[in-house]
Amino acid sequence: MCRVRLRGRVLEVGRRIDAPAEEVWDVLVDTRRWPEWGPSIRRVECSDRRIRTGSAGRLWTVGGLELPFEITTCEDRHWSWRVAGVSATGHRVERLDRGCRVVFELPVIAAGYASVCCIALSRIAGRSSDLPFALVAHHRNPLPCSGGSSGLRGNPSTTSGSL
Repeated sequence: MCRVRLRGRVLEVGRRIDAPAEEVWDVLVDTRRWPEWGPSIRRVECSDRRIRTGSAGRLWTVGGLELPFEITTCEDRHWSWRVAGVSATGHRVERLDRGCRVVFELPVIAAGYASVCCIALSRIAGRSSDLPFALVAHHRNPLPCSGGSSGLRGNPSTTSGSL
């Protein structure tokens, strides 16, 4: 279940996910996977497949709009970015005793975007009927930004998807 809470001037949209934090983190930092879980992202081109601070590229929305982006921070299982020069969502993964929690951080002025974040969280959790597979699996690959290892299954080039 998606939960929304206000922390100062930031709206946090989060969900507990029954998968290791490392595997979920890999979904969030792999630009080829963004269209799978992001409801508004159709395509991504990036200088790095797995983002890091300074990664830059372009994304295409489901409406066909092309926008530049730059990753401003990527460390300790948290990343944030600027899209078309504007600060956008933050993304973080918190390790729990069993599974993890994924949280998207939004400026309060973007509160209407919370419902899009809830859809993205459902897709990441693999509980959305529009995905032919769960995004979270049990494979191992190098983990960017925070060390560790993880990986996922699926065909990142065929699924549509959010900022």
